[in-house]
Amino acid sequence: MSEGFTKAIIRGYEEACDIGGQVDPNFVPSYNNAQAVGITKIDTYWFPCTGSGNPCKSFATQLAEIGNTFVANNMNIVELWSRRKPQELISAARASGFNFGIYSSPGEWSNIFGSLSAVLDNSVPLWFATYDNVETTTLSTPFGGQVFRFEKVVY
Repeated sequence: MSEGFTKAIIRGYEEACDIGGQVDPNFVPSYNNAQAVGITKIDTYWFPCTGSGNPCKSFATQLAEIGNTFVANNMNIVELWSRRKPQELISAARASGFNFGIYSSPGEWSNIFGSLSAVLDNSVPLWFATYDNVETTTLSTPFGGQVFRFEKVVY
């Protein structure tokens, strides 16, 4: 049973830097498991290979691979989330035609952009992960200048 959950966000793509990135081998089974328990609002997140000393595929190729997986498995993905190289990723994601957002946390945001208040693009939704075991979408440390549409991982 879905235990009352209405949404799942599943890793669809992993860095796998030794091979330039790949569709997560658990993505399709996890998607099917979520559907089997009645969850119909399913998003995926993308941890792209970014090229930091690795022979990574282009962002467009990585997005094409995950997109091909959506099509080949008749997947109805609501949003595609990412967390790295945001300006390049935003451009590639917009070109893909997928609805997408950015996956980050206050700590990651500050490390990547040098400040919690750095604004990337307010038109792109932000999904944050805080591992505090508190079932609330209240964010104790706001970041990214986002004032709308947060989502949260609760463990």
